[in-house]
Amino acid sequence: MQRAAASLEEADRSHRAGDPAGAVRQGDAAVAVLRKLVASGVWSAERPLSRALRQQSGYLAAVARHAEAVAAAEEAVVLARGDSSRARPLAVALAGLAIRLLAAGRAAEGLATAREVAAVGGQPQKAVARALTDLSDALAEAGEPEAAVEPSERAVAMWRSLGAEPEIGAALTGHADRLAALGRWADAVAYAAEAVEHHRAAAASPVSAEAERKLALVLTSYAVTLNRVGREQEALAAEAEAAALRGR
Repeated sequence: MQRAAASLEEADRSHRAGDPAGAVRQGDAAVAVLRKLVASGVWSAERPLSRALRQQSGYLAAVARHAEAVAAAEEAVVLARGDSSRARPLAVALAGLAIRLLAAGRAAEGLATAREVAAVGGQPQKAVARALTDLSDALAEAGEPEAAVEPSERAVAMWRSLGAEPEIGAALTGHADRLAALGRWADAVAYAAEAVEHHRAAAASPVSAEAERKLALVLTSYAVTLNRVGREQEALAAEAEAAALRGR
């Protein structure tokens, strides 16, 4: 188990350092060790194996080995289904599989799996909220804007329930974008306005150049939605505030 954990840490370091091939290599090593443990009856290795497979699936997708990425994600789902004590591993594993299927061009299967994610219950958890956000982004990129709204809306609800900042602001911004893509401008304005307030608070306490940069981006997006619903003066004010931040 320690050897597998060390390999996964090294895989993560390689990934962050821009070495996708190294990440795949180290991820393979970790998965191989954990598979052997599970095969020999060490059932406590099943959950770590499921996590390792999800991680490895992402590394494989990064080097365009999409068929292998899907296979790893499918194996992770099989293991997660056996973990009847918790909904989180299954929701995260299914979201990962849906993302891999979409990236592999298997849109119909990806959409079906995304619908299955929506059926998984459980308490709000950060890992699930992040997975839902990633799934929403993947659906939008795959040209499925309507399907992208549901996971985005669930992610917003989870972050609100968890009271997690700055995730709430980012989730609100993303959801506003999803709604705007469907032409639901009035709804998008409401979420964008809330996103601005969260980002404004983040930029003020303490003052942060990166937080101000994000606020400027959110304000510009907000200005676009305001303009689309005919609130031109408010749109100009939002863009003027964004320009002032960019000037700093």
